[in-house]
Amino acid sequence: MAGAGSCDHRPADAKPGEARAAAGAIAPRGDLLRARNAVAWIAVAIALPLAGSCLAADPILQQSPVPSPTALLPPPPPASDSTQSLRLPSYVPPFKLTNQPPTFPEEALCRQLTGQTKLVLTISPTGSVVDAVVEKSSGHPSLDSAAHDAGMDWKFRPAFAYGVPVGSRTRVPVDFIAPAEWPHCSQGVRVLSTYTVLGAEGTDTGAAMLTPMFAPSDKVSAVVEYVVTSPDAVGESLSVRWIYLDDAGHPVVRHEQTSPLQEGGRKRFVLACALPAGWKPGRYQIEVRLKDDILGQGEFAVR
Repeated sequence: MAGAGSCDHRPADAKPGEARAAAGAIAPRGDLLRARNAVAWIAVAIALPLAGSCLAADPILQQSPVPSPTALLPPPPPASDSTQSLRLPSYVPPFKLTNQPPTFPEEALCRQLTGQTKLVLTISPTGSVVDAVVEKSSGHPSLDSAAHDAGMDWKFRPAFAYGVPVGSRTRVPVDFIAPAEWPHCSQGVRVLSTYTVLGAEGTDTGAAMLTPMFAPSDKVSAVVEYVVTSPDAVGESLSVRWIYLDDAGHPVVRHEQTSPLQEGGRKRFVLACALPAGWKPGRYQIEVRLKDDILGQGEFAVR
């Protein structure tokens, strides 16, 4: 007899054997679910440690990054400009090739003048000097003139603008320095040289050889080269003395001649002397004087 709270829902017409068969059919499906759940938990248990190790390794990789192979190679050279090697400087100044110093003026030598003259030279594209201007004077016109004349004769490598020769200007100082020994000048005259040659008075001795030795019968010519450094000396005369030196070295004047001074640069006169009785063998001196000042001397011998 069935009570009102019975939970048995089997159909009324179900038989006991069929009920037991239905319960046996449901059991295998529950076991399958439990097996699937177990496998899932095992997979989770295995995956979690692996995921944890990967997460822990990421900061290390960020702190010490491994360089790529290209980072180990040296940086490539900068790109070369094909026109850079052909680029020329915008300006190259002129360069002096010849430096012939100026001639020290005779007047300045006699007056012992020194100084510096500053020139401004105008140079053509061919390197020649086409103009010279005294920018700063030495204080002595003769030195400035000599510097100007020398500058006009100099040669330069011209200036270049982008490889093309161009005209230019340059400043050049010209120094006039005292020589080791100042020449002896007196009363506006400087004797440059005194020597003897074999010949007659008035002979051109430009190519003559110095003759220091003569025979007793020779005609000896004294050649005196001089320059007048002051116009006040014009009209004066140079005297030439022929002096014999005896065995003791004492001078004995054997002959004396004079020649008037001429201005106009380097001058030369030739005085010939032939003693009627011939030259006495021995040593001789030629002494050039202006009044009482000795301006030059020369020597020769007779054998």
